[in-house]
Amino acid sequence: MSKKPAPLTPSELAEVEASRREARIRVLASLEAMTDEEDARLTAAAESDPDNPPLTEEFWKRARPAHEKHPDWVRKSLERRRGRPKLESPKRQVTLRLDADVLDHFKAGGSGWQTEINGVLREVVEKQRSRRKRAKSKRPYVGKRLHVPIRSVQLAVAASAFLHVAEHLD
Repeated sequence: MSKKPAPLTPSELAEVEASRREARIRVLASLEAMTDEEDARLTAAAESDPDNPPLTEEFWKRARPAHEKHPDWVRKSLERRRGRPKLESPKRQVTLRLDADVLDHFKAGGSGWQTEINGVLREVVEKQRSRRKRAKSKRPYVGKRLHVPIRSVQLAVAASAFLHVAEHLD
């Protein structure tokens, strides 16, 4: 058995009511702007559509507001925000001074010239990053383990000790 969804909170109901008021105002404005000829044409087209029968009085008697029948759907629609989804790393607007000939070159490519500049700068950044990685990997033994045969280490220690003793003998 499915669990009945919780009714909308007072603030959600207020948001629904505000949305309904705004919609009602838009509909009334469009009805006032409609001519009798447009109204007759739309009504005739709607009545002739077999897939879309007119709504009867019986339908309107049984009809209930969506927020009463399906509060979870209405709640989800209230949560949905308009516009482009937020990015994890959005682009930032900056002011940048460029040489006139450089700017003219990119603008000559037409629309999307700012995106093109961003792409060129990205390529430069990626090249610099890869160069830095290669330079770090060529540094001898920085942050790496040395794999030297134990016999070589013993000989180096012995030679160092011999030189140290020899200095004190003189």
